[in-house]
Amino acid sequence: MNCQEFKTWLHDKNQDSHTESENALRHMEECYTCQKLSALDAVVEECIRKSMAQLDPPKDLMGRIKNNIVFSDDKRDATFSRWKILAPVLAMAAAVVL
Repeated sequence: MNCQEFKTWLHDKNQDSHTESENALRHMEECYTCQKLSALDAVVEECIRKSMAQLDPPKDLMGRIKNNIVFSDDKRDATFSRWKILAPVLAMAAAVVL
């Protein structure tokens, strides 16, 4: 394995086979640059993992979501009601004009 193949493995390491992982680790033992790259990758992954720690949602979040859903449904129902009345009126007007 060369350094370019190692970089590709590092990018796709969760999807590679066991044999490719062994080859990558063997290459990393021999290549100081790839050792540093792997260490940097581990640090970045840990920082991402810590920054994405689960946070508790705001206490009123569920209430706000429910209110938005009800408001959205009300708007849709009102629009549907208008068209329910307006469509036959327009159809009748078109029939009279023709």
